[in-house]
Amino acid sequence: MSIINNANPGSDFRIVALVDRVLSRVNKPQTLMQLESLCRPENLPKNENAEKKLISNIKFWSDLGLWVQTEEGIHPTTNPEGHSSLPRRMLGVLIKNYVGKSIMEGSDGQPLLRNLGLMLCEASMTLNAANPLTKKIVEETLKGHWPNEVVNSNVTGLLVDYLQFLGFLERIDSEYYCVDPTRAIKPLLKQMFDGKPEMGIEEFLEQLNKNLPILDGGSMRQEVEQNLPNISPLPSNQISASLTNALLRLERSRVIRLAQISDDPHTKVLSSALVDNRLVSKVEFTQGAVEWR
Repeated sequence: MSIINNANPGSDFRIVALVDRVLSRVNKPQTLMQLESLCRPENLPKNENAEKKLISNIKFWSDLGLWVQTEEGIHPTTNPEGHSSLPRRMLGVLIKNYVGKSIMEGSDGQPLLRNLGLMLCEASMTLNAANPLTKKIVEETLKGHWPNEVVNSNVTGLLVDYLQFLGFLERIDSEYYCVDPTRAIKPLLKQMFDGKPEMGIEEFLEQLNKNLPILDGGSMRQEVEQNLPNISPLPSNQISASLTNALLRLERSRVIRLAQISDDPHTKVLSSALVDNRLVSKVEFTQGAVEWR
């Protein structure tokens, strides 16, 4: 059952965040009964639906692999970043469980991933596009491309909240958003570069696709694009508007530096409402440690 339907297991990432924070605080395995006691004290009013939702969300994400389960119970993360790594870990287990399978079928985590793929394809949903992105526009876009999907304001609202939590969407103000995967990409860069100071743009995109196959050129993204006949595919040397904006944002934050090499046949083109056909041949991992040249 889809995690972007708030009646279904796995749909409440706020509960997941609460449980993960509790596990990090106690720093030892906890049974379901212990977690229920810690997250839902006895002095709170009894509510059978709330109790079931707590347990169903814990079970869904535990079974997906977010936390290690043993006979002792559910273990806290061993990630050195602790609870702050939760969005990255949730995204990681979603990718791990569904990569190599069709995300155009299924109704657990697949609807979130295929709708994310669609939104990453839509240049009109990025920053400075002609019409600022609202939940209503998201709903209308999903209905337009997936007429057989169950899409309503509740589903759209949860999808937008989930994607903001996972680092693919930014809130501009109380009403407007923009698609921008910067926060989903940034935690992966150190591992991707693996001590190397720079990578060619093609190698960089290949490494990015291994971690986030929902981005340009990734297996999940390609499947989504094949099911979007109303969106024209980009030229092979052009980077999407959503990924373009993320790379520009990372550069402006001095996390990376984008450079062009003359006559490089592997050069890619950055293009969005923020930049017009900028050429990039390599990506340097600066982490804010060097001055611009």
